[in-house]
Amino acid sequence: MNSFTHSINSVNFPFILVTLNIPIHARWENNGLTVAGGHEEGKALNELNLNCPCSLFVDADQRMIIADGGNDRIIRRRMDDTREQVIAGGHGEGNKLSQLNSPSDVLVVQNMNSLIICDRQNRRVLRCYFHSDTISGESLVVNIDWQLSHPEELFSDTLCNIYVVDFLNYRRRKWQRQSSKSIQSS
Repeated sequence: MNSFTHSINSVNFPFILVTLNIPIHARWENNGLTVAGGHEEGKALNELNLNCPCSLFVDADQRMIIADGGNDRIIRRRMDDTREQVIAGGHGEGNKLSQLNSPSDVLVVQNMNSLIICDRQNRRVLRCYFHSDTISGESLVVNIDWQLSHPEELFSDTLCNIYVVDFLNYRRRKWQRQSSKSIQSS
């Protein structure tokens, strides 16, 4: 989950504080609703096929952003629609800026108009900028600078700092918005 929990009734999503008013005797639905995937492993967008989806982020416009790890892509879909759009990757497994290799997490940074992608097997973190209906990208953090080994999860704080869980190095790294270097985070 791409958030920090402050109390049982408040959840701080990146840049948005949402207060949940859940009655103490609230009841949840017994059966969940499939909102993406569920049609077996696959690549076809029109069939809502996913392959090892790793992360889900819902942006302010109620669009789901999904890290579809097994298909090496990030897809976007409106909650009230069945059509999906590849917004990053989707050009086969690889290490070019237009390619991903098992993306494991994704964040939308609304006030920077960008998408942050944890590209696990390429050992990098990418930032992609939204420009109308197109996206351009850059390497935000690459293996050479941080010596990432299996980056798994991303978090951000209210100052737009990005935190990366570096799973096989047993650490969390912090990238400050205005800096080109990372620091180890406690």
